[in-house]
Amino acid sequence: MTYEPTIRSRRSRRSPARAAGMVLYAILMITAIATMIAASMMFRMRAEVAASSSYVRGDQAWSAAFSGIRQVMAILAQPPTEGGNYDNPDLYADQFVCEDAGDQWYFTVYAYNEQDPETVRYGVTDTAAQINLNTAPRTVLEALPNMTPELVDCLLDFRDSNDEPEENGAEQEYYNQLSHPYAIRNGSLSTVEELLLVKGFDGTLVYGEDANFNGLLDPNEDDGEDHHPDDDGDGILNRGLRSMLTTISYGANIDNENKPRININAKIDSRALRQAVGRSTAEFIEFCQAGGKKFTHPSELLNMSYTARSSGSRRGRGGSRSRSETRRSPVSSSGELATVLDKLSVSSSRVFLNSAINVNTASPEALLAVLGSDNSDLVDRIVSIRADLTPEEKATTAWLYANDLVGSEKFKTIAPKLTTRGFQFRVQVIGFGVNSGRYCVLEAIVDPIGKRVLYLRDLTNLGMPFPLEIVQEQAGD
Repeated sequence: MTYEPTIRSRRSRRSPARAAGMVLYAILMITAIATMIAASMMFRMRAEVAASSSYVRGDQAWSAAFSGIRQVMAILAQPPTEGGNYDNPDLYADQFVCEDAGDQWYFTVYAYNEQDPETVRYGVTDTAAQINLNTAPRTVLEALPNMTPELVDCLLDFRDSNDEPEENGAEQEYYNQLSHPYAIRNGSLSTVEELLLVKGFDGTLVYGEDANFNGLLDPNEDDGEDHHPDDDGDGILNRGLRSMLTTISYGANIDNENKPRININAKIDSRALRQAVGRSTAEFIEFCQAGGKKFTHPSELLNMSYTARSSGSRRGRGGSRSRSETRRSPVSSSGELATVLDKLSVSSSRVFLNSAINVNTASPEALLAVLGSDNSDLVDRIVSIRADLTPEEKATTAWLYANDLVGSEKFKTIAPKLTTRGFQFRVQVIGFGVNSGRYCVLEAIVDPIGKRVLYLRDLTNLGMPFPLEIVQEQAGD
């Protein structure tokens, strides 16, 4: 009877101390856990704030770059400004966009500088300076650097709609047998990069040595095989086929005042024709039309003679014979030639695929591919003269004739292959913040007349095209 109460008494004496210890332990554990949760939440909040700030700055950089694209479209939609669009730092270098959260945002539009390949050019590139790989004939494609007949066969098979392979080509059957089969285009390519899907084409052929598309020979692009990309280390930048090709090139049938051209193969308003090209030229065109003449290009009017035969007959000593009359075109000077090239057309189409290349801006390699290897001397003369021409002279291809680069017959042969005006432009632009150092690089093809962005991609992952510090210093000045 006395034993059990003794035991209960001992237990009762221990329980308050033990209970207090357990409570204290629980409080410490809860405090530690709460501290850890609070620290974790603080870290997470800071991380989210940093991530949000980084995202916002990245988004600001993208917006700054895209504002450059919009500004380019606005500039190109207007008549050419003083300084033009080839290299105009006042319009395209370090243009202020806005100030946000203590950061100043700018954009810079840059391009390859044909006149000085070692420096950045602040301007745009018209796609008419490039060859449309969807419409270029075999002879032009084979004349491109590093192209072979086999590569051309594969490209033609890739873009044509039939299943008949060229001699050294590849149709769908070949691509079905690859470890990772895919359907070929069998139509127009959407981008130049699609060439990488064509049998035989690789990155070296398409992109050359210009790994970051900045148009400058960077150290890693001139060191052999030491660093990406592989290059020949010859001190000259190989820009690959990408620099000479496009898939977007169409023209508008308008003159340099953006007015519709007159189709000399259709019924013509005589008064409008006389106002456009003058009375004597208008009468000659009407004479040719009455005789059933169909023009292939307005350049035909240069020093042209045409004989029209009437449908009636007259009786002479030798019997009946048809009447004929020969007239000579009054278009003989470079000024008259410039007028007919600007004001006249041989089609009523408002928009057309532009297979001609811009003689004012195309690279020597592209010009040689279009005009043919037998015109290498002519291409050299074109490149040497065109940089010093006035905007008025460059308005039509008549400057080739005016500067005695070609005679009238030669001019009429090459004129249909050439143009002096582009309607779409390739834009490369950097959007950047001076304080944050954040940047975004965009590439686009724009149609300023139609006010459309036809192509857009982000090149930021290729790195800064040229040192950001230099850009920041220029912006800060």
